[in-house]
Amino acid sequence: MMCNNLEWLAHRIKVQLNNATELHVKDYLFLDGSRKYSYHWQDAHGVCIIRWDNAPHHQAVATFPFHKHLGKQETITESPPMKLMLALDEIRKAMIYH
Repeated sequence: MMCNNLEWLAHRIKVQLNNATELHVKDYLFLDGSRKYSYHWQDAHGVCIIRWDNAPHHQAVATFPFHKHLGKQETITESPPMKLMLALDEIRKAMIYH
């Protein structure tokens, strides 16, 4: 596959969880080693619970470009670089405590 003259590998996954929420995964790995990702967890009505991504549009965040969007208002906060297993672990913890 080609994207901006770079070869890349893309994963797009939709996970339906047992509490009627969904996790939408987009993860692109480029041959130069760079990555572009979004892990979007939403409720049964499509409202954001948490979305982790590394889109470079929140430069004021200390962990730029890594950040997360919280809740319906999608409040931007710091986040470490995210991978699928980390996102699933965070979701599991949130489901246990709510």
